[in-house]
Amino acid sequence: MSFAHEMINYTNELVPVKWIIHDIEDMIDAVLPHWHTSIEITFIYQGNVDIFTVNNNACQIQSGDFVVVNSAEIHSAISAKDKHVRGVTILIPYDLFKKYIDEFEFSRFINFPTDEHSGVKEIKVLLEKFYWLITQDKKQFLALQLIQIVYELMYLMAKYLIIKEKIKINYNLHNDNLGEVLPIINYIKENYQEPLTVKSIGEKFYLSENALSKSFKKNIGISVMKYVQLLRVNQAQLLLLDSEKSIATISCLAGFPNEKSFRKIFEDVFHQTPKKYQLDHLKK
Repeated sequence: MSFAHEMINYTNELVPVKWIIHDIEDMIDAVLPHWHTSIEITFIYQGNVDIFTVNNNACQIQSGDFVVVNSAEIHSAISAKDKHVRGVTILIPYDLFKKYIDEFEFSRFINFPTDEHSGVKEIKVLLEKFYWLITQDKKQFLALQLIQIVYELMYLMAKYLIIKEKIKINYNLHNDNLGEVLPIINYIKENYQEPLTVKSIGEKFYLSENALSKSFKKNIGISVMKYVQLLRVNQAQLLLLDSEKSIATISCLAGFPNEKSFRKIFEDVFHQTPKKYQLDHLKK
């Protein structure tokens, strides 16, 4: 899996959200960096996620905690081997929030709420109830109960977890139209091991550095080279999880210009050295 824009399809006719049940035992589960236009809430019912990263800010998520991912925020998660993790991820359409919250395009939610934030305990109760309902065999009035929870959850999030900004928060992404940059994204995915620069990528598509940078930032929400770095980090992460290759070799295979730059960028994302990350996971 590569760093990507994840398209979410809402197929449930009765409940206006999508959910993913997590039940992982005796394996390394890696959700690699991706993004989508939905508002995502991940709740851990049992176990813990070693590293949950949102826009390069990482935190350990323990039983009873939840994370909120805003529209278009790059996020990933790692759960180590021998840790049984149960939980649920709920994906709420951006337009559902926008329908009820004035000037929602200027709003973002707190990513890692704690019990010190008002409303967090009430939200945790709702998320636990949601998880319990979707994992039980009894389905009578299930849709009605879930709908009730969803709207109460949205209300509490809007009341307690919103931060207002002066500029629109990734509003351009909500038309799901990335046509003008998709060829560039595909090119980077195919050539991440090459010595890419904004200039070399721009020349490939007959764009000036300034035009490419503006278009990419507008549509993706991060710079061209940040995208390249994250894609390379993803590839390095896979190699670290699945091999005992040296850090220098992995750095080269992932496309980094040198081991020093690889170490710096990896530590920025995972808050530990590549070697420690590799050893911690290989010994599980």
